[in-house]
Amino acid sequence: MYRSDCTIGGEFLEIKDMLYQVLQCFSGVLGPCILQQKSLREPFFDVFYEFLNKEYLMLLQKSEGVAAQVETDQDRPSYLLDRMTYANMLDSEGNRGHRRAARVKMSNFLDVLKRADSLGSTPKIADFQNLLLNLLNTNDTKQQKCALECLVKSGYRRGLMAKYKKLLEGFSDDEKFKDMIPILIHGSQSRSGDADVPDEYQKDSEDKVVQKSKRKETKSVIPKLEEEDREAMLPVIIKLLQSKLL
Repeated sequence: MYRSDCTIGGEFLEIKDMLYQVLQCFSGVLGPCILQQKSLREPFFDVFYEFLNKEYLMLLQKSEGVAAQVETDQDRPSYLLDRMTYANMLDSEGNRGHRRAARVKMSNFLDVLKRADSLGSTPKIADFQNLLLNLLNTNDTKQQKCALECLVKSGYRRGLMAKYKKLLEGFSDDEKFKDMIPILIHGSQSRSGDADVPDEYQKDSEDKVVQKSKRKETKSVIPKLEEEDREAMLPVIIKLLQSKLL
């Protein structure tokens, strides 16, 4: 059962970092082994959804709820005072610490989940995919890439994302995303030829060199976004691009 804190003998025992430590230590085992077995997968996701609802989303919704309440009536005399109070509350050391801890835990959960061979059998798969879509719109590149990989493995859009995985990974890269717009329209294929052949292959026969370069060209191909797939893929790409503006 997920617990963010507990009391022992009337004294408060802070264990907010325990979940982080457990996920860090066992991430290599949890992903490829436990998540593939139904009897172990369901308890794991019970803990994940409890964390999601009782800590991660609660912190976000609390902030958004207070903000909405403050902005309800901007003509009231206490509006400026309420705005200052709200800003001080969000900027408090305690609030920042809770939000930071929640984001770190979410990143560790994603690090575990991305190690699974497939996430198509995830409980509450629609809610899980919606969460991952929202996490794409973050300026944390590492978390964004983990969320994208999990979304691909969850079979989102009936596995269509797997077809455009390289394209989407390019848009999630802080350095490459600007170069992906032309590729989105025309596609990309490396034409490096013999220049990409390692030194140890220089003495091989000409046929082997040609085969090696062709294999490299095939691996580097990024398909263009087909007309029939744009409705499904463009919202995902837009989220990735928006994150670069944050």
